Amino acid sequence: MIKNFLFLTFVLAIFNSKAQNTTKLYRYNNPEKRDHLFTTSWDEIKNGRYGYTYEGVAGYVLAQQDSGSIPCYRYLNNNSKTHFYTTSFSELGKGNAEYSYEGIAFYAYPTQIQNTAAFHRYNNDGSKSHFYTTSFEELGNGKSGYVYEGVACYIFTTEDNNSAGIVKVKTTKLYRYNNPAKRDHLFTTSWDEIKNGRYGYTYEGVAGYVLAQQDSGSIPCYRYLNNNSKTHFYTTSFSELGNGNAEYSYEGIAFYAYPTQIQNSVAFHRYNNDGSKSHFYSTSFEELGNGKSGYVYEGVACYIFNNE
Repeated sequence: MIKNFLFLTFVLAIFNSKAQNTTKLYRYNNPEKRDHLFTTSWDEIKNGRYGYTYEGVAGYVLAQQDSGSIPCYRYLNNNSKTHFYTTSFSELGKGNAEYSYEGIAFYAYPTQIQNTAAFHRYNNDGSKSHFYTTSFEELGNGKSGYVYEGVACYIFTTEDNNSAGIVKVKTTKLYRYNNPAKRDHLFTTSWDEIKNGRYGYTYEGVAGYVLAQQDSGSIPCYRYLNNNSKTHFYTTSFSELGNGNAEYSYEGIAFYAYPTQIQNSVAFHRYNNDGSKSHFYSTSFEELGNGKSGYVYEGVACYIFNNE
């Protein structure tokens, strides 16, 4: 339904043209604790000590943060003395009565990019231990007391990946329109959809620059129409409304953007107005700040570019 036009090509230098080298993620097993420990520091356990046996290289990760990558945090269970890794700091924060925070273990990616593989996460409630592997076949959907919890993050399967370097990205303008009668803001990559303004919509300019086709690390932003208020809603979480419901009709993928900030990108802020059943989005936080005129700030919807 939504057509994409006006493709523009530019060169995005993520850091610079020099490759961002990866580092080995060493895997160790302590059978007595039923603990698997992952570390980028060979000196921490070396060939094996403190009851740990060296099991080889689990994969290759970033020792320093690169554009699009996120931290993976490490914790120690104070009771079972087993380790836990998560990319969600909100999961345990600085630790609690059960877990001690040990810092950032490494950096990885929240979505799959070239040469990466899923780092699968498992939990064993009995032994209070977790396990991680790039090989789904190792534990599959769960066995030996371990329950599959999904993909923790994505890491590299080979060494010396060019996770930085020069990346060519096709961008397109994201046009912004306002319909005061409906209190609806519509965002589209298709100039032909509304042009200079029609159907009660006034053209307000270019909201930013987005991807018309999916690129490594980018995610879809889905578009919906409220069947009652006739206002539009955009989200990068398909699970939020799926194929639509009694209130919302699914209109397709509006564009592609990034879940985390990369070079030259800015936050696309999301607001909700329960009274008018409308949403608003802007790269300018100053426009509505923490919320006004009936709009409540809901956080960052995604990250888009602010220039061509």
